[in-house]
Amino acid sequence: MVTSLDPNDKLVSPQRYIRDNELLNYTIRFENQATATASAILITIEDQLSSNLDWTTMKFGQIKIDDTIYTLENFDRGSLACSYDVGSGSIRWEFDFKTGAQGLPPNIVSPEGEGYVSFSVNAKQGLVAGTEITNQASIRFDYNPSMDTPPVTNIVDLNKPTSTMTPLPATQSNTSFVVS
Repeated sequence: MVTSLDPNDKLVSPQRYIRDNELLNYTIRFENQATATASAILITIEDQLSSNLDWTTMKFGQIKIDDTIYTLENFDRGSLACSYDVGSGSIRWEFDFKTGAQGLPPNIVSPEGEGYVSFSVNAKQGLVAGTEITNQASIRFDYNPSMDTPPVTNIVDLNKPTSTMTPLPATQSNTSFVVS
């Protein structure tokens, strides 16, 4: 039996703490592992956006297969169908390498078996401090079961950081001192 095999992950920038209405850049990475016994021919990626994101601001970004970066307009490695439902926040990419392309080969010599898709979307305006925005994608190679990426989470922080320092004495005899 020959199969493709996909470890995957998801990245977000900025990481962790954000302002409300801040632009978030997401990257969903996938790889056909070196131990796979076949190229991935059909790749489906699905992402359900958090309700704490402003779905009207979503924009598709770059696509990378092997070491080549594409846009939706210049993708030429088989067929690619992308869809976005602004009413439900559902994004989908469908790669079909059956026509005129070799697929995503096992990643024996990196990055030959690696790829990613990306998109950006704003956090909703008016979110309260401490609101979490968690996002996760699902990736399917060929007819294998879908695999979820680990979730990424941002937290809305509306407060500017503060710090205080106690002044040192006018003269200091020690060359080192504790800062706390």
